[in-house]
Amino acid sequence: MNELLEEQARISKKMTEQEDAVLTEFNSLEIDARAFQDIHRHLTHQCHAAERERYYLAQVQLHSALFDIVVDDRGRYPLINNLRLTHKPKGVSWSEINAAWSQAAQLVMFAGSTIKFKSKDLRVVPLMNCAKIIEVGSNGDKRTVNHLGVDFESMDRKTHGADNIVSSVRAFHALLYQMSVHMLNSKVEGLDKAPFSMGPYIIGSHDLRQIDERDDGGWFGVIHCMASNMKWISQNACKFIPQVS
Repeated sequence: MNELLEEQARISKKMTEQEDAVLTEFNSLEIDARAFQDIHRHLTHQCHAAERERYYLAQVQLHSALFDIVVDDRGRYPLINNLRLTHKPKGVSWSEINAAWSQAAQLVMFAGSTIKFKSKDLRVVPLMNCAKIIEVGSNGDKRTVNHLGVDFESMDRKTHGADNIVSSVRAFHALLYQMSVHMLNSKVEGLDKAPFSMGPYIIGSHDLRQIDERDDGGWFGVIHCMASNMKWISQNACKFIPQVS
């Protein structure tokens, strides 16, 4: 009888030890579960914060932020970064004209890189003192250099006495037309409609072949349309950047 009691006591002790071990393991699991919940809550918060940041970054129009273009329908000069765009120094200095078209050239080059566009026959050189558009031949040989302003550092003194930059505006229009065709022929979704339709020599209702270089009103209208389409390019170029899912 004593042996049975002893055996029963050993069994009870063993069961007690096993129950204690199970309770200890259960407590450890409960602690781990709470720790996991804290980690999960922290990671979920980080994911939500990252998603919010991704969303806000997707709303940023980088080109528009760098190049602020203002087009006023009340007969004022169109502005790019507060610089007036025009074809001749009529109430505007050549230094401001040079700076304005340099900004326009930088926008075209920056946007062209974003949308993967490269002209076959036109090269833009956005020098700060005087931007240039170079017309090149099919073999890459240089043909014509168009100054978007007056390059007072040039050794060619004939350029210093220029009255206007009509020929350069025509070349810039040709470059904008090629860019717009590239953008509109792309399969990018959500692309806005350009403010003014363009052709090789047409923008809006203006035919650049028919406007005399002394027709200030005509060229003002052309540059007004070009500025509007440049603004369209700056607002839509970011849509060509692949979205992170």
